[in-house]
Amino acid sequence: MAKEISTYTHDGMELPFEDWSNKLHSFGDLTSIIQTTHDAALSSAVKAINRMQTMRNWLIGYYIVEYEQNGKDRAEYGAKLLKKLEEFLLKQLEKEC
Repeated sequence: MAKEISTYTHDGMELPFEDWSNKLHSFGDLTSIIQTTHDAALSSAVKAINRMQTMRNWLIGYYIVEYEQNGKDRAEYGAKLLKKLEEFLLKQLEKEC
């Protein structure tokens, strides 16, 4: 008989769920289901972080382009904006640590 796998959902997050309430299980079953649950959660976390980093990077790039172009089609280069941003953000990070 095939295992019946359903999905446990909480706050928009999903993990595979197997009903264990009506059957005895071995220690091997326990370690296997724990590993499966861990792997599924880790995979979901990595995907969520990757999506958020992509969104963050796109927005930061958008703000930098708009700042540099100031509503124009092209930016006037030479202001060394990225170096200024680096110095500012490093100082902010030092304050937080």
